[in-house]
Order: sequence, then structure tokens, then C-alpha cells
Amino acid sequence: MEFRTLQPDEVELRVGMANDKGFSLLLFKNARIDMQLLDETVGCMNWQRSHEVVDGRLCCTVSIYDAEKQCWVSKQDVGTESQTEKDKGQFSDSFKRACFNVGIGRELYSSPFVWISGHVEPDARARSGYKAEPKYVNGLKVSAIEYTEKRTIKKLVIEDADDEIAYSFGVKRSKAQKKETPKKEEPVPVEEPPMSVTISDEHAKEIKDGLQETDSNVSAFLSIFQVASVDEMYETQYESAMEMIERKRQINAKKGKK
Repeated sequence: MEFRTLQPDEVELRVGMANDKGFSLLLFKNARIDMQLLDETVGCMNWQRSHEVVDGRLCCTVSIYDAEKQCWVSKQDVGTESQTEKDKGQFSDSFKRACFNVGIGRELYSSPFVWISGHVEPDARARSGYKAEPKYVNGLKVSAIEYTEKRTIKKLVIEDADDEIAYSFGVKRSKAQKKETPKKEEPVPVEEPPMSVTISDEHAKEIKDGLQETDSNVSAFLSIFQVASVDEMYETQYESAMEMIERKRQINAKKGKK
């Protein structure tokens, strides 16, 4: 049994980080898509979910019935709180993570680094002093996505509300197009704004443990967030950091690493 890969309208976007030059985007799926693919692939009566608290954290278990073996096969993962709805966010997030474990949307972990130049505005509450323009972000959508035989992303196109290409990966362009297209500016470090909040000791430890567990390249990880150590990161970077660690964890699992 294998779940199909996600289609463009099933992939959603959210801002990862921002500075005065632009912002990054992360690809994700929502719980409704997980339920839809479970119903579509195994049938609505052949899967179930349950939740339990383990060491103070809410976990979700997704079970699929194996008719050949005549038993339930289960996968479990833990959720994190939503910034808007604490309890509902944990239930939904733990379910989505458990569904990643059974194979739904795992191809999103192969996403390239998505950077959009410009379209930011000052925000004293943000760690960099800038945030992506909400109106522009809300109009962004994945218009095309293709995968290799190994289910890794080989083509990705993101368009804005005017159907103009905001980002593309794996798209061949003619020499004329390449000459006309200005080179995108790379993100550069910006001065710390007065209201930046340094990452908590608890979150810093979680990131360090995750990097060690997944045998990640720490130097490359820190360069993405433009810091010299995990302790210099900001709270608003925590979610993006854990997404990257989870992506690495899933890649390791797929390769058979412990």
C-alpha cells in the first residue's frame, strides 16, 4: 500500500522566517487532506486515530487495518501547540505528524529552500524587525509540483494572487528569459531589533537534542538562521527549526537510520 503524492491544491504555504530582504516559505498539508487520503486509499472504515498524553505531551496514534495480516498497523507522533488554539492545535498537529509517519505527504520533506525577495514590512514584534506582507502571502499558492520516481520534489512553482510566478524550482528557462530575469538578492543578517525575544532554554535544548539525534550538519543549520549558536536564535525561529529537524528525522527513517 502506498499513498499518492500530494497535488498542487493540496499543498499549503506558511512563512518560515523574514528579514528586510524577503522571507522564506515552508510547504505543509492540513489534517483534512490527511483524512481525505486515508479514506481514498484504505477506506473510511479501515483506519482509526486515538490520542494520549505521554510525558506531558499530546500524542496521536494512526492505525490502518492490514487485511492480509489481519491486524492493525499503528504509527505515533507528538504534536506542538498552535499559536492560536492551544488544545485544538496539539490534536491537529499530532495527527498530521502521525500521518507523515504512515507516508502521507512525506515528499514535502524534500522541498527546496523557498525564498521570496521583497514583500516585507516593518514589525517591531518580529525577531528581525520585519514580517512578510499578509496580503501578499495570503495570495500565494502552489500552482505546480512534480516528483521523481523516488517521490522527491523535482519541480515547484508558486504564484501570487495575480498568477505571476513568485518562485520556481526545476523549471527550464530559455537563455533570453535568463538574461531578462534579475538575480535575486541573498538574505543578509540584520541588526537585532529592541523587542526581539531570545529562544528559551527549553526550546534551545529541544533543538540541540534534535540536531544530535538526526546527526544534522550543525554549521549548515546555523547558517540558515544566521546565528553562531542555537542559544542565539529567537523564539520566532523555533517552529521553523523544528520543521527542519523533523524533515531530517523523516529522511533518516526512510533511509533506515535509527
